[in-house]
Amino acid sequence: MQNRRAALEHLVNRVMLITLVLSFLAGGLFTQFAKEIGLVLYQSEEIGFYLSILGPLMPFMYMESMVDGILKGLGEQLSSFRYTALDSVVRIALIYLLLPRFGMQGFLFVMLVSNLLTSLLNLHRLLHVTGLRVQWLRWVIKPVFSFLCAGAACRFVLQPLTQRLGLPLLAWAVLGAVFTSVIYALFIWLTGCAGPGDFIVRRTRKKAGERDSSV
Repeated sequence: MQNRRAALEHLVNRVMLITLVLSFLAGGLFTQFAKEIGLVLYQSEEIGFYLSILGPLMPFMYMESMVDGILKGLGEQLSSFRYTALDSVVRIALIYLLLPRFGMQGFLFVMLVSNLLTSLLNLHRLLHVTGLRVQWLRWVIKPVFSFLCAGAACRFVLQPLTQRLGLPLLAWAVLGAVFTSVIYALFIWLTGCAGPGDFIVRRTRKKAGERDSSV
């Protein structure tokens, strides 16, 4: 029983780490290059503004989906249903109150409240069921710090160079995203947040009579 609990804690820790490291990168890229994405894909700065607001929500969206799946795997379907029902009630009420008056801005606020509510409720339940604690330094602080460094390097080092070359907006956005991702991965490794081994699934062979499992 103790071995199973330790294995569960290890697995959940690893899943949360991978999910948050990747989602902070995705959300950061959408936030940093929101204007470029809006102009290139939709020829609209307004779309870029909306993306810059939704970008910071991406870690919560990823986490909500992942934690919900883990809870269902642990037999917590009833908790997931309660949180989903509560979220639906809150969302409908806020849409009814805010959308007619504030339009798209009201809808963005509804999405903000909805994603924060469900992700935090699911996370709280997961921590309660597994006995885990939030690893603020590794799950949040180091990824945020790594992206801030990567974003600053992109804006203050790469962008001036590309402006001199006169690159098209699309080329700059793609190059900037790749550059930022590489620097982000470097800082994730340098800070000890995660390494290549954390993203590799290994199969371990157990004793006879036991099933193989991924660790």
